Amino acid sequence: MNSIGAVLSQLMNEIVSSIQIMFSSPLDMMKFTIPVAAVFVTSFAARRYAKKQKIDTLPSFEKKREMFSVPQDRINLEVSRIMKENYSDVVSRIKSDFESANDKYRLYKKLLRRYRKYNSRIDSSIRRIRSRAISRRKEIMSQLIDLHASLVEIKAKELR
Repeated sequence: MNSIGAVLSQLMNEIVSSIQIMFSSPLDMMKFTIPVAAVFVTSFAARRYAKKQKIDTLPSFEKKREMFSVPQDRINLEVSRIMKENYSDVVSRIKSDFESANDKYRLYKKLLRRYRKYNSRIDSSIRRIRSRAISRRKEIMSQLIDLHASLVEIKAKELR
């Protein structure tokens, strides 16, 4: 027990002597006290002169009972229909979406067949057939690109 007390007293003596050495000259003491004083003064001033928000009045009884009006967007309409278990509207829209997707696929297959047909006619030895094939192939290619753009747009809407 004496050894712990002796160690603690020796440690305290070393701390006090190092502080005395650190503040032996007034200039060294000012290097320490000026920043500390500046921190205290600025924190006091910030607390003292801070603007405080004052509440004008408490909400009236009518305002407390006022219901928040939820905007009528698609999600809220869907939730209300599903909560009422009215699935027929949802099913009909799903059906129309799949039918339009199926129509797009059929159109793609048709355009692809026509593209291959005119692409094979480009090698024709008859100039009239060859020129018509080139122009029709360009038209079909632009239709294919438009179809692909519509699919990309649908995929982008899904990701939102």
